Amino acid sequence: MVQIQYLGQFLDIKENEKVTYTIQVQDLADVSSVASSVTTSFKLPKTKNNYEALKSLSLPGDTSNLPYLKNVCKLYNFGTTLIDNGWLKINNSDEESFNVNVENGIIDFFKAIEGKTIGNDLDLSDTNHNKDLITVINSFERNDYTYIIADYNGLNTYLKGGVNYINVDYLVPTLNSKYIWDKIFNSIGYTYSGSIFNSESFTNLWVTYPKAPPTKSDDEQLPDPVLRFSSNKTNNIVYTEDYDNLIIEFDLENIVLNEVLFNSNKITIQSTGTYSLDSIFYGYADYIVDDNWGYPVGSERSYFRPALLINGVLNKYNSQINSVNLRSGDVVEIICHWYDIDGGYINGIRELKFDSYNIKLTQISQSIIDFGKEFLDISIAEYVKEIMMRFALTPFIDVESKHIKFLTLSERINTNNVKDWTDKFVKRTDENYIYKDYAQRNWLKHKYNDENATFNNGFLSVSNQTLQPQKDLYSSKFYSFNNEITSFYDSDFTNNSFPIWNREIKETINNDTTPPTKTYDVNYKGLSNRFYFIRRKILPKTINIGSQLLRIEETANNVAIVDTKNLSYSDAVNNYKDFVKVLNDTRIHEIELFLNINDLLDLDLESLYYFSQENQYYILNRITIDLTNNINKAEFIRVKYN
Repeated sequence: MVQIQYLGQFLDIKENEKVTYTIQVQDLADVSSVASSVTTSFKLPKTKNNYEALKSLSLPGDTSNLPYLKNVCKLYNFGTTLIDNGWLKINNSDEESFNVNVENGIIDFFKAIEGKTIGNDLDLSDTNHNKDLITVINSFERNDYTYIIADYNGLNTYLKGGVNYINVDYLVPTLNSKYIWDKIFNSIGYTYSGSIFNSESFTNLWVTYPKAPPTKSDDEQLPDPVLRFSSNKTNNIVYTEDYDNLIIEFDLENIVLNEVLFNSNKITIQSTGTYSLDSIFYGYADYIVDDNWGYPVGSERSYFRPALLINGVLNKYNSQINSVNLRSGDVVEIICHWYDIDGGYINGIRELKFDSYNIKLTQISQSIIDFGKEFLDISIAEYVKEIMMRFALTPFIDVESKHIKFLTLSERINTNNVKDWTDKFVKRTDENYIYKDYAQRNWLKHKYNDENATFNNGFLSVSNQTLQPQKDLYSSKFYSFNNEITSFYDSDFTNNSFPIWNREIKETINNDTTPPTKTYDVNYKGLSNRFYFIRRKILPKTINIGSQLLRIEETANNVAIVDTKNLSYSDAVNNYKDFVKVLNDTRIHEIELFLNINDLLDLDLESLYYFSQENQYYILNRITIDLTNNINKAEFIRVKYN
């Protein structure tokens, strides 16, 4: 006897109503579908009890919204719970009955992520950052986001003072796949497991920022430099005490403020970015010159050099500080530091004459990286299916605990967990030699910058000449890297390119010279929606790295460079090799079984099944349970190991 409980109330089921329940796993023959466990449609009569439970649905003037909701229910068979957390779907009604069915399984998970995107519905704010040189360098070994040095088809290097620098202006950040995966599951209250998620293949898989960040001061993408603070002073000040550093006492009447806070000569930054300090100081310091034993023997004159205190820490000396990274909340003080003609800094000020100054603090970059804003075009469901396809995963869900275990196809086929159902065997009712609608070649495809390219696609090959020649099994939203190998900086930086920019070369001919001369201008046009998978390799090497835009250079050790190993679908098809063996000698057996209620409760879709009557091992693909008797039919896929 079948019973349904909804909101603690048992619903009336039409007498002698036949109800069957199909338990199944995700069907790789159709990756776009979501395979759930589901009952056949059955009828609930329009009794007073059912009207009450369903909030007067279908009565004149009803306002019930139950057909549009996930109505949690329980399904019993002879008092035993078959489905503890199911979904009662109300499909339609006629004069006498409501036509319903009950679903559960992986559909719960996919319903939880339905219509959601990575950018809109996941909190990625802990990866937001201002793109500057130090942030790029410090990211090389991060686990959430990182900058991987690769050819993104931009200006990869530049020369300064005869030194070749890797140019971070044309690097893009990447987001770690495991970081995204964890965010997805945490956001909907699910947990997951699976050996693949601890593998280097998964943990070292990164998704690129899909657009070009601003790169040039004259680029329309980049806001013009913004004056945040300026001050000037012309009053003479003479100091006769000993000063090592003089903190500038600003004249409040001559201060211009723009998005900074000013209090007691301290500037509090409100906008994270890269800043420059331009300053002109007029004045001098007379200081005492000591002899070799520390006794004063005379005096000399020194001049001013400005410096910055950032959160109380001395940062830089320079007449013009071209680039300094400041974050919202940083407290900045501007000091005068004096120096002698040899460039050394001195103490022992006898007299300091301060004539005037002119100071400007300008924000020169606002390149804020916000993954959330740029990951709006990837739905969570698309991303989950992408990972499942790439690694040939099958999900097994525990609805009650909201835990999903992912197994690779090879793990399913080669498992040591075997159930002997010899005593459950009634008869084989059907044998099929074709599994679903696979073709001889089943393509897994990337997107490409060149729409005619195919070089990184892969296919599952099925040795059955009766099948159609080919079909598209899966088309990815992710782009493939380019086929050509490029090189920059040195031989360690040789690999495929991942175009985020389109390089346009303009040729100009000067006919006023003999012979005519040609010049070339290169323009880098940013692309959008270029999601690439990329891998990171740490190179134990010291390199010169800088930002041409921000006019700052450094050296860096242990840098992150690109690795293209196992990124293509031509590589990913290796994850299907054991499954292809099954497809190449397909036997799909429909077997009638005699199962009691305990057999159904102990049903394990992860195991292999064995029948001595067939002398075969099988994957259980689906089982259909007739809840009115103990005769059931199941679809088994034969597994051959030789």
